[in-house]
Amino acid sequence: MAVALFSYRKGNSLLHRIPALVKIGMLIFFSAFVFSGGTSHSLDSVFQLSFVIKTALSFSVAAVLFFLSGARCNSVFHLKSIFILCLIITAFRAICIPSENSSVQNDAVIAVLPFLGINLNGLAAGIAYSIQLILVSFAAQLLFETTSSLQIKNSLEAVQDAAAKIIPPVKKFNLALILSLAINFMPEVFETWRKVNLASRARINSSKKRQPVKITVIAQEFIALFSCLLIKAETTRKALLNRS
Repeated sequence: MAVALFSYRKGNSLLHRIPALVKIGMLIFFSAFVFSGGTSHSLDSVFQLSFVIKTALSFSVAAVLFFLSGARCNSVFHLKSIFILCLIITAFRAICIPSENSSVQNDAVIAVLPFLGINLNGLAAGIAYSIQLILVSFAAQLLFETTSSLQIKNSLEAVQDAAAKIIPPVKKFNLALILSLAINFMPEVFETWRKVNLASRARINSSKKRQPVKITVIAQEFIALFSCLLIKAETTRKALLNRS
């Protein structure tokens, strides 16, 4: 059975037993640490000792979290869409048009064709950003694999109830529900996409007619995805209105 990115996995690992609120705080702190220093890197900066040590430490933390989550090695392959996105970002940052007017730029540009070159600083920046994005996405994957949406909602509501004892209006705005919906937005998108994709494959395999062009199928899947998300958003809106 296909598993969606950021989907919950039942288990009894140490990371499963850590409170949801603590794990959210850990993810925020880890993300801030990984992206500390910004995303503007050059060929020289990626080889600086500070960046190498920070990246190595981030990898070590991610490896420890992976061990504590009891996840299998194939869970890394759930991030394949993130890997593809990183390749696209790196390609866009690396490919450039050589300029004769800028000698500084040309020092870091390798001409592939007369009208096309590879910017080494852009390539280094793309690779560095991809490493950061993959590390944070991997940590988020471990969070959502070991924490259900209900656990996140209950933890935030517990904080809201505690805050409401001091500031009563907090209860009225129901910030816990809003935050839980925001946190669980990406898992919901990927889970909906998984269902749409499975339904599309089943329909194509069972059809005796000539299969449509692949790009047409992808376009139809995206339309179905947006439609399902809009329906869920409207259902959630009505539920919130009824609750209030």
